[in-house]
Amino acid sequence: MSTASALLAEPLAPVILLVGEEDLLLDQALQAFHDGVVDPSMADFNRDVFQADEVQSEQLFRLAASFPMMSPRRLVIVRGMERASAALLEDLRTYCRNPSPSTVLVLAAASVDGRKSVWKELRQKARVLEFPLLEAAALPGWMQETCRAQGLELPRDQAAALAEHLQGASLRTVGQELEKLSLLCDAEGRKVIDGDLLATVLGTPKEVNLFSLADAVLERNTARAVAILKELLTLAQNEYTLLPALAKSFGRLWITATLRDSGHDAAATARILEQRNAWVVNRNLQQLRHWSAPALAAACRLLRDADGDLKGGSALPAHTRLNLLIVELCHQ
Repeated sequence: MSTASALLAEPLAPVILLVGEEDLLLDQALQAFHDGVVDPSMADFNRDVFQADEVQSEQLFRLAASFPMMSPRRLVIVRGMERASAALLEDLRTYCRNPSPSTVLVLAAASVDGRKSVWKELRQKARVLEFPLLEAAALPGWMQETCRAQGLELPRDQAAALAEHLQGASLRTVGQELEKLSLLCDAEGRKVIDGDLLATVLGTPKEVNLFSLADAVLERNTARAVAILKELLTLAQNEYTLLPALAKSFGRLWITATLRDSGHDAAATARILEQRNAWVVNRNLQQLRHWSAPALAAACRLLRDADGDLKGGSALPAHTRLNLLIVELCHQ
């Protein structure tokens, strides 16, 4: 992830394109340019921010071509470039062929149509910074880096548990959870985010989350798994998120077993699975002591059958069906 100092490293390009669906990272980069390109004392005279579907080309490029006032440069930001009109894009193409050396024009877009010649040309002439969606395997590491920047330590096991709990969430939502943790750490004078503190933020008792439920099942610890499930189902949890979490854990275990049997060690398996934290792979390898190939196949069939039942194929209440599934999985 680009830091503000890296983004603002001199010399600044006259045209900068920020593009990507990871809106939190894109917004952070935009904020760095907004705050750092011009002297704050003269920002009112030398900084303009527009929406692409609201600004007129004449106004935009007149400002971009004008000299800064009592400042070495001017900053012009245009957000939402994915909504820019064809006319604005054509005027942008013309401007980029001879941009003002005293203006930094920052364009932000969630996505661009790379088939259009104007975007092809812009990519060649502008400094392009891309912010694709963060892969799930990279999320624990990103959270640890974010916490370190705030002077906090998020141990890898807690990072993995939080990532499992927040699977599918946007980085903005993840960032909000980290902010809660930071505030609690400040209030309690802590520097390390342990399991107790994490449970407080997640609103669950210690070790009661999807991550620990899957672990208990993979360890064939029936009593612990049933106890965790009971707690989860009494909380404000969507019972239909439990099955996908279990299926994901068993799918990863199956792939790990296949790679192990093919001669891959833990490090190679982690690379193939794009799993940054090798300890997850090592834990799965230990759990495989409890699972033969026929038992894994039977577990997958149980998950498939439960999925059908939860979607209307059974008269059993969802809570009862999930309890039955957990017991059956642990006894495979």
